[in-house]
Amino acid sequence: MATEIFGPLLPLQLDSRNVNDIVRAIQSRIYIESGGQLTDFTPASPLAAISEGQGFAQAELLYYLNSLPEAVTVQWLRNLGIQRRIGSRALVEVTFYRVPGYSRPVTIPSGTKVYASGGQVYITLDQVRMTESSATVTAQSERWGTVYNVPAGSIGRVERNFLGLDSVINNSAAEGGTDLETVEDMKIRAFELFGRRNLTSRSDFESEVSAVAPEATLVRVMSYEERFGENSRGVFIVAGGDDGSPLSIPTQQLLLTSIRDRVPLDVKVYLATPSIVPVEVVINILWDPRVTTTFTDTLAENLKTIAQDVVYPSAVGLGNDLSNSTLLREILALDYVVDVPVLDIKQMILDPEVTGATDGLCGRFVGVPDETTNTCSYSYDGIVAKTSTEPLKSPDSTTGFRLYRAIVSLTSVVDYSTLTYTYERMYDIV
Repeated sequence: MATEIFGPLLPLQLDSRNVNDIVRAIQSRIYIESGGQLTDFTPASPLAAISEGQGFAQAELLYYLNSLPEAVTVQWLRNLGIQRRIGSRALVEVTFYRVPGYSRPVTIPSGTKVYASGGQVYITLDQVRMTESSATVTAQSERWGTVYNVPAGSIGRVERNFLGLDSVINNSAAEGGTDLETVEDMKIRAFELFGRRNLTSRSDFESEVSAVAPEATLVRVMSYEERFGENSRGVFIVAGGDDGSPLSIPTQQLLLTSIRDRVPLDVKVYLATPSIVPVEVVINILWDPRVTTTFTDTLAENLKTIAQDVVYPSAVGLGNDLSNSTLLREILALDYVVDVPVLDIKQMILDPEVTGATDGLCGRFVGVPDETTNTCSYSYDGIVAKTSTEPLKSPDSTTGFRLYRAIVSLTSVVDYSTLTYTYERMYDIV
């Protein structure tokens, strides 16, 4: 049976010729029809004036004829209620710093303008009252466009001087600014909407999240009853980046608006960020120094990277259990590895009473600090050893695992000497 082959529809164009092409065609036709008698087409000749005038008139007509299909399409979409996205303004966190030694409060009123190095203007949304050395507030770009998505450190000037104010800066990049939608992009989006039905199934919601927020690589959709055990008409969506990071505020707002427009009025939509459980991995390998000339610190770094890639939110997924089989398989595949005597995966416990950054020996985790050795004996909620048959159980369907701490030991099969490398704080606990 023959296989059908499909291709894209090409743009409809009635005539692709420009003015010069048309004038040349007219002059050639005059020459042929006159039997070669009319040959003077120099710029000052009547024949040149006639042919150029006719060519210009025909080119004008062709321009409007060629634009007709597009004009009809846009008018049709307009009658159907399709609107053009005019863009969006960028949001940015700006931090004001008080002059060192200045003891009085400094007030920055709402609506104060701050400027980026490229001339972009941002307006603060709330009043700032500094009683400490610094204070942070959200500012919105004066206009819309991607040009306002400036990188960190770009904003450094305030519209006027405030007594006691030393400086201003954005410690993170501005985001959310989008440009005016082109007609072509509007048509593509419109026809995609026509092809998409109302959201009913789990896969419908997942597809909608992927279409509106492509950066959301971790997605889990469940009913409100599945998430909270309560009988209510609602959809609970968990979406985040591949590392479990939250989506930007503008993206969250756009996603909620898009989904709420396509569900019944009595269906509530909830959007949350994935929960990430920190994990510690202990790896002890027997290795053969005669197989490789790579330094041991590089070998340990490679093993840590393998563990980091395996124990990663997008690799494990949300709500899935974590076993050591994949990690063990990848380590044994290395040519210099003879055996893996120890491979433990441990679920670390966050201390609910500790929030924010801390300099303690145990940091954000439950454990017993040892001031003598300057270390912490961490507590664990579960351990999967090399011989374990049970994996680490995911706390719930919105949770993923991520490697926070790794201890890698390499024991030589030649002299049985052991070198141990410890890697900590592989990501920031939010």
